[in-house]
Amino acid sequence: MITGEKGIDEVTGLPKFSWMPNITGEVAEKLSKGEYRFRIDVSSLEKPDLPILRSQVERIAGLISQPGILQAYQIQGYKINLAEFGKRYLQLFPYVFPDVGKIITPIGEKTTGLLPSGMPQGGSGGNMNSQKTPQPPNIADILSGQAGEKGQGVPVA
Repeated sequence: MITGEKGIDEVTGLPKFSWMPNITGEVAEKLSKGEYRFRIDVSSLEKPDLPILRSQVERIAGLISQPGILQAYQIQGYKINLAEFGKRYLQLFPYVFPDVGKIITPIGEKTTGLLPSGMPQGGSGGNMNSQKTPQPPNIADILSGQAGEKGQGVPVA
């Protein structure tokens, strides 16, 4: 938001604001010869199509939930922040989840309701009593499976 006293420059006829510093000759010379990069985001002018956006986020979530995807990112030196991902997803439903910070909260000393350490977490379908350490995923198998090769999955568009 622009604040300050507004006026019109009598010489140029352009708006003049008291919060703008006067630019001296040396600074003006540097500014006129400088190289600048601008990024104009025109997408912010258009209201997003929430059903399509939600569908796209759900597809990404489906990809991330595939066995071995998080490990594949880690092998390549990256980590997916699932809490932030969840927050951004819930923000697509502002009328249902007006305060996402009350739903996804950081763990503190007094946090209750946590899963016990080492407990398997959903979706693996494996035997909970198994002591076998899972092998790291083969990135090529993951990508080809997601691309619909080897008779697995549906091609990713």
